[in-house]
Amino acid sequence: MDILPQDLGLKVLKGVVSWAQYAATPIAVFNIPANAFVVNALVRIRTAFTGTSPTIAFGDEDAAEGFVPESSVTEGTAGFYPGDGELTEYGSYLYDGTKKKIQKFYPAIKEARVAIGGTPTAGIAEVYLIYFDLNPLIAKPGEY
Repeated sequence: MDILPQDLGLKVLKGVVSWAQYAATPIAVFNIPANAFVVNALVRIRTAFTGTSPTIAFGDEDAAEGFVPESSVTEGTAGFYPGDGELTEYGSYLYDGTKKKIQKFYPAIKEARVAIGGTPTAGIAEVYLIYFDLNPLIAKPGEY
C-alpha cells in the first residue's frame, strides 16, 4: 500500500474551557486518538482571566503540564502561549530540557486535560493539539 503525503494530514484538536469550570479541574477537553504523533500544542487566552491568582496548564491524564506548563501562560493577557518560540516554555512532552524539540506518540487513546488553578472570576481559554495521524501507515492484518 502506498501512502501519499495528503493521507498523513496534519490535524488539530481544539478544546475550550471557561473560568467557571475551575472547581472541576482537571477538565477533559478531548480525546487524543490512538496512533497520534503530537508535534506541538498551544494555549490561547481568548478572554483574559481575572480573579485570585488564576493559572492554566495543558496536558493529559498522566502529566497535567505535559504540553504547556502554567508558568508559560500569562492568563491575564489575551494571546497564544507559548508565544515567542522558546522551547523552554513547553512541557516535558515537547521539550527535553536541553533546548531540543521532541514529540509525543500515543499508541492508545488518551484524554487531554486542562487544569485551572487559583480562584478565577472571568476568562476563557482555548487549547490546541497539533498532530500527525499515523493510522494510514499502520499495516492491516495480512497486508504484508
